[in-house]
Amino acid sequence: EKKKRKGKIKRKEKKKKKGEKMSSDTANQVNIDELAARISSNDATLTKLTLNSYVTIENGKMVAGTAENAVKIAEALTVNNVITEVALSNSNVNSLAAQAFADVLVRNNTITSLNLETNAIGGEGITALIQALTQNQTLTELKITNQRQQIPSDVAQSIPTILEANQTILKLAVSLREQTHRNSLDKILFRNKDIARRNRVGKK
Repeated sequence: EKKKRKGKIKRKEKKKKKGEKMSSDTANQVNIDELAARISSNDATLTKLTLNSYVTIENGKMVAGTAENAVKIAEALTVNNVITEVALSNSNVNSLAAQAFADVLVRNNTITSLNLETNAIGGEGITALIQALTQNQTLTELKITNQRQQIPSDVAQSIPTILEANQTILKLAVSLREQTHRNSLDKILFRNKDIARRNRVGKK
């Protein structure tokens, strides 16, 4: 009997933990308009923006992030010079929102890491982000893997070619099916890491 009771208690504890994970207290709740205002005003206390799987509260209910809200965040980031890391994984970022973040990469010179993994970015959005890196010398890490749709082969093939003009990106997480495309990308990243190493040595 004692063993049975002990087993029942364990099951109840597991259910409680699962419930806590889904509660509004532990969810990544965000007021987009207030946050965008803080970003655009260069709030000095906000240096890292972590919005992975964020939710907003509408009519008393939790609502998952939207592409429209991602665009609002991106627009605010274009005038920000404080934030260094941005993460919006699993936040329903689509190609239109990705193009807004591409504009951020062109205009912003403080962000070093951008995470847009596990979203709905298509070929146009991927291309825009990679193309933006030709005009960016600050970003060292870009994560865009695990999108809902596969990257078109022509887009995948163009990524290493476009990145030839960038010498600062060190980490690029992107889903490339062809081994030749992955090898070409690895060569560029290895080259950039070597450049970064030599620059560090030169400063000593």
